[in-house]
Amino acid sequence: MSAPLSDEEQYQQLNSPDGFATSDVPELLCRLGRLIDLSGQLKHPEGIDRAIAACADLSKQPLRSDQGALLHYFSANAWSHRWQLKGGNHTSWEQQELEQEILELRLAARHAEILPKIRRCQIFTNLGNALSRAGRFIEAIQSYDRTLAIDAGFGMAVGNRAVELTWYARLVPEPHDRIVRLQESYAELRRARSLPLEGDAGAAFVEHQSMVERLVPTLALQHRHDLGRGKLGRSREERMYRQWCLRHRLFLHPVNDIGPFPLAAADPISLSGVRTALDEGPNLIGLFNQLKQEFVSSRYMLFASTQRNRVHFADHGVRLTNTLDYPSYSLATEQLKASFRVAYSLLDKIGFFLNDYLGLGIGQRDVTFRTLWYSNKEKKDLRLNLQSLQNPPLRALFWLAKDLDEKASGLAAALEPDARQLADIRNHLEHKYLKLHLADWHGLPPRDDAFTRLLTDTLAFSMSRDDFSAKTIRLLQLVRAALLYLACAIGAHEGQKAKEHPAKTAIMELPAWEDRWKH
Repeated sequence: MSAPLSDEEQYQQLNSPDGFATSDVPELLCRLGRLIDLSGQLKHPEGIDRAIAACADLSKQPLRSDQGALLHYFSANAWSHRWQLKGGNHTSWEQQELEQEILELRLAARHAEILPKIRRCQIFTNLGNALSRAGRFIEAIQSYDRTLAIDAGFGMAVGNRAVELTWYARLVPEPHDRIVRLQESYAELRRARSLPLEGDAGAAFVEHQSMVERLVPTLALQHRHDLGRGKLGRSREERMYRQWCLRHRLFLHPVNDIGPFPLAAADPISLSGVRTALDEGPNLIGLFNQLKQEFVSSRYMLFASTQRNRVHFADHGVRLTNTLDYPSYSLATEQLKASFRVAYSLLDKIGFFLNDYLGLGIGQRDVTFRTLWYSNKEKKDLRLNLQSLQNPPLRALFWLAKDLDEKASGLAAALEPDARQLADIRNHLEHKYLKLHLADWHGLPPRDDAFTRLLTDTLAFSMSRDDFSAKTIRLLQLVRAALLYLACAIGAHEGQKAKEHPAKTAIMELPAWEDRWKH
């Protein structure tokens, strides 16, 4: 009986010209996964390159959905190993390997529900890890939560989520929110150590727990705040609204990223410590106020559009023709569309804010959230003003802008939701014709049916109202993340400026705008 092959011998066998000499797809996938693991473990970049090329070749073949998802997962692992073998830079703005890893994991996630439970957990945990490396701590936490919804005891997601909460806490300007997040992180780090973990993750989590204990006394960490306390409003409608916002994580409150706790049912995030010249007023604070108010208004319009269960009096007597394709016409439908419009416009306004704050000098007619970051239209050269900035939340905004670049090749194909479709929706809303349909629209005969073709509105960009509502919720979640990243980025930048250029300043305390004045 022959001795088992060593890891190096297995690697040489798989990386040989005959390593993938089989037409059996399950066997090919098995060999690919093993080659990628061995190449990373043995630090052989040539094996990673071979695996990436083999993944690309196999993707051209007809695959079942589960096979395609598994292939994307293996490809993501290969790009992750390539990133690590190149030094694993956590601070560089442009990172091709990280882009490709995120792309492949998102493609894998599209059909993750048909994969085994353990594989689904690995996909969403790895996606959280990749988003974390891009500085996108909010979306990283959401991805870990998707893992924990599948398996609450998946140790790697528990521990990595706790680590992410720590970094998030250190960026939040409000001390109270900081301690709440550190308490949650501390408790989850301790829980992770009792769960199955990979490699040396246990030691890393112990080290991170020690760091948290150095930040906050252990007694304060163990005495956790009651997150269930909080006002949800007096009326039934207000309570429903706030519960809906909490459930969809739409409050501009960092605690809402921990979960749908009543303590988070408010929007306290603000700019603090912004330094300006003595002859300048609080312009940026006023702009941030406007961004918040538009977001909150868009959020409520979306909620209101989902709650309407009877005809509004504004729709009485408005004569409309039934086009027989189950059109959705109502004030609530237009509220839903208006919510999308306002939410999408906020992204470019964030670009307008950053252009002024960072002194990028882009003309007001030319600045957008997607073009803000580059000095040329080809989007190849990052602006010199940005390259030297060590600001993770600002880098998170940069990567979020990459997500929303509908003209990009590659990453844009796997966005959540699809950037190209979001752009098409906005274009038709603003300049053309978006038509929403009631739920029964999905019950129409197949599209090649002659009667259906007759009823198809060829001028319209057609969607079901439910699908459009789901996309608007996702868009609002992205905008919320962008606003929180913006606030954290400003706080981090102001802190760095204060260290590098200490100077005497006159502090101007501005009062809050009272709720009773908001009419």
